[in-house]
Amino acid sequence: LTRTHELIKSDASPKKKIIWYIDKDDDIIGKCHEMISQSEETLDILTSADGLSLLFNSAPRLLDQVKEDGVEVRLCSPLNPKTNPLARELSYLFEVRKVEVSTPLLFINSDHRRFVLAKLDEREMMTPSIEFAVFSDDPTILSLMSLLMTDVKRKSPLKTQPL
Repeated sequence: LTRTHELIKSDASPKKKIIWYIDKDDDIIGKCHEMISQSEETLDILTSADGLSLLFNSAPRLLDQVKEDGVEVRLCSPLNPKTNPLARELSYLFEVRKVEVSTPLLFINSDHRRFVLAKLDEREMMTPSIEFAVFSDDPTILSLMSLLMTDVKRKSPLKTQPL
């Protein structure tokens, strides 16, 4: 009986999970590039317009390379492929969805195994940058983060807008 009680108690108590905090712009971009290049099956990116521009300009061939390696790439941003040149260019290679993203963020989900969630610097700058980010490969934390980034009713990232 004591052993059963201890097992139940250990299951009910809070569990320690690992999440990494990254505070340097170069480290964050490096982590994003690392995750993208290590993707094997799927790569989901949800970001603001500045985040998409930052990611594409920091490594223009990286997304092409993972696509050539057979990775299914899905990009979600407020940029409309019908009216925005960058979104249009990317839509020739990847699935690009126009979604409402008013928060300055960059969320990368690699193979549903690991993620980076970054906050973009909101100050008016010519070149977008990242203030800080978190990274984890814990499935429970990824599940929670993915839930925050998904419109559950539509099973799609945030509010998808018709093109």
